Amino acid sequence: ILLLGITLLYFYLKNIIKEKKYKSGVKFYFASLLRLLYYITVLSALFVYLGGSLEGLSTIIGLIGAGLAISLQKPILNFAGFLSLLVHRIYSKGDVVEIDNIRGIVYDISTMHTKILEYDENGIEKDIVVTIPNSLVLDKKVKNYSKPVDKTSFSFTMSLTYSSDIDKAIEKTKKIITSEWKLFNKKNKDLIEKLGYSKIMEKPNFRISTMFNDSSIDLTITFKAPLILSAKMRTALVISLFKKLPEKDIEFAYPHLEVLFRKKGK
Repeated sequence: ILLLGITLLYFYLKNIIKEKKYKSGVKFYFASLLRLLYYITVLSALFVYLGGSLEGLSTIIGLIGAGLAISLQKPILNFAGFLSLLVHRIYSKGDVVEIDNIRGIVYDISTMHTKILEYDENGIEKDIVVTIPNSLVLDKKVKNYSKPVDKTSFSFTMSLTYSSDIDKAIEKTKKIITSEWKLFNKKNKDLIEKLGYSKIMEKPNFRISTMFNDSSIDLTITFKAPLILSAKMRTALVISLFKKLPEKDIEFAYPHLEVLFRKKGK
């Protein structure tokens, strides 16, 4: 009678979990936990019924519990990471994050794992969804580029000859980037509005730094833009600068080899 009652209760609770509107991952773990408790209860009842002592039963339950604690260590840590995500709002779906050297947009969050649509360091989509355990948020550094603003820094470098007018080149570069930024917003207006980046992309956000190189002076342009637009933006800037920047006193440097021929004896 006891076993029958336990079984009926098990199926009743199982049906409740099935009908509840939980996420599929939550349903799975609730159902698994309920099934585990059912088996432990049935085995314990049979053990006592067949003459086993309560002391022996407690020992067996203790061993089972220890075994479960070891085998379920990772799932427990993953679930703890999930709770930490909910409580501390470390990141949410759609955020641009970097976790354990994986950078991309959060694609989905479940009780055990987070799925990230990965981008490379240049902001180009890899067409790869990486699944990472939620436990990483407990012991790894998490960078959220969507807080407080949804911008990420990207850069590219162009090399000019030492005979170039660097001051003039820098001023002209600023004008070209500002003009191209406005043109980019105009061409991609629908996409920018759809993504909700109109305010972020409203004003150009960039800086220029210089550095001596072996055969050139390097100008590094660092700009801030949403990750999903960065590759397209950089391409537009590079093409525009390549076409519009060169003049008589502004010349791109390039790797070259100079060969000197000498006659014998000289």
